[in-house]
Amino acid sequence: MKRLLVVCGLLLLTCLVRSSGSGGESRTKTYEAGGAAFEVGFVPDETQIILGQSLFITFTATTRSEKSYRFFVGGDNRGSVRHNNFRITATDAHGKPVKDPYSYNNFGGFGKNIVLEPDRNYSERLFLGHWCAFDRPGLYTVTCKRILKDHGEEPRGEAVPVMSSFELTIAPFDAKQMRDVITGLGKKLRDGTEQDIFEASLALAAITDEQVIPHLALSLSRGDYQNKLPAIRALARFPSDASAQALLTALKDPDHAVRDAGGDALRKIEKLDQALQSLLPDLEHKSSSVRARAAQALGTTKAKGAFDALLKATHDSDPVVRHAAAIGLGTLGHNEALQSLEGYLKDEDMGMRVAASKGLRALGETLKPEWLTPVIRTVSDCNDQHFHEAIRLIRLYGGEEAALALVSCLNFDDPSPRNIRNTYLLWAIHASPGGPQRHYKFHSDSNTDGTAEQIEENRRTLAELRKWLQEKH
Repeated sequence: MKRLLVVCGLLLLTCLVRSSGSGGESRTKTYEAGGAAFEVGFVPDETQIILGQSLFITFTATTRSEKSYRFFVGGDNRGSVRHNNFRITATDAHGKPVKDPYSYNNFGGFGKNIVLEPDRNYSERLFLGHWCAFDRPGLYTVTCKRILKDHGEEPRGEAVPVMSSFELTIAPFDAKQMRDVITGLGKKLRDGTEQDIFEASLALAAITDEQVIPHLALSLSRGDYQNKLPAIRALARFPSDASAQALLTALKDPDHAVRDAGGDALRKIEKLDQALQSLLPDLEHKSSSVRARAAQALGTTKAKGAFDALLKATHDSDPVVRHAAAIGLGTLGHNEALQSLEGYLKDEDMGMRVAASKGLRALGETLKPEWLTPVIRTVSDCNDQHFHEAIRLIRLYGGEEAALALVSCLNFDDPSPRNIRNTYLLWAIHASPGGPQRHYKFHSDSNTDGTAEQIEENRRTLAELRKWLQEKH
């Protein structure tokens, strides 16, 4: 009888919420700034869900005047799972706040200005679970805020704080309803757009029910790291053979972040033996691409049982496999690989030197530019990926020695604008710590020989850099 009364009470609450919400209070409002009018708000996909079900909100902005309005988006999510320019909170029927599962700490990130032209719309999709961790059913008030700021050129428009609220009813968990939710998300994942794949993966990853496993497995074969990483973290909650089988897909992903996350997840659910049994035979596959993917995947497992097989694979007949195995050896994280990888730094195959450098970095060794300068000097084809990768690794990880090493690789005696090799190096030198800024002086055009004046300017630039190098030494 008591249980019946509780159920009836919740049904009554739901009816009341539907009634009060049906009044249709708009979740968007019109604001004015600098002569421009625009309608802004936060619109939830639903206002009634069950406990454990996810919810997305659309932030929308539309101009309602002949004058445009400009505001900045982004710059607020590096090191955070969410865009921290938004402030989203929820309180229950007693005014008690819902826990924020994350924090507003972030390290900036990419951003851009949005210009709302007349009758144009801008929108962003927000995952409510990134701001509010609901742990019980009830009636909640969700409040969404954001300050629109103009970071463009002067004159800048005035900042506009925007806010809207809505009531959200969370009914008790119901197994049948949750199965329907999971089925719907699975269809969205299977048949939807790239954005649908991302949203469905986030929503499925928030559900603690083994029925999500096959759908999360599908997510790992679609989209990119944005949907794959949440799917991997969710699969790591289920220590089953089905989860392990799904995570094997992540181990073979071309994105190293996805591979690494997949390896971490398999170790967490203690399914490395299953991974090894699946991957080790692939190192003997007739397809070199399969062997290479297996080598990459085995490295992310960090399993001692993969060491000998990876070491053997560094002698594979196909260079792509050898390179993958060298990187895999380092990623495996066992110091026994140190001697072999150091030996490959003198390999005749320049790609193997690049791979060995990556492997040594993965082992925790500090990159030394002299490992890679021979690659830059030896490779004559500027379209060769090993040439560009050697430059990139020195620039990123060579520290104070990076600029010196890259300047030493310049063709000082060839001032031709057609010398694209010098152009690539000059841009990398510019981006290296303490690197001399001469890139803007160098005339580069692979289609012309250049004028006498341009060639002379290039000659002077290269002479300045040679002098800088001699002074540093």
